[in-house]
Amino acid sequence: MDLVPRKWRNGFPFVMAVEKMRRSSKPLLAAIRGTAAGGAMPFDEGLKIEYDTAVKLAGTKDFAEGIRAFLEKREPKWE
Repeated sequence: MDLVPRKWRNGFPFVMAVEKMRRSSKPLLAAIRGTAAGGAMPFDEGLKIEYDTAVKLAGTKDFAEGIRAFLEKREPKWE
């Protein structure tokens, strides 16, 4: 499963994606993986995987920090 399309791997978007993932929290990486997995299957199945992943992560401190940081327009401080 590829998180970044092959056409971007040698370009700027790929570098940006890798850098963002390195600085991300574990719950965010799990959400990215869930979204990528969901995109590789029929729509209804993928939507269920993405929803289940979001529900599992919604109660974490990093989830709350990510929302706060987004609303405050700042970089998150992951645990």
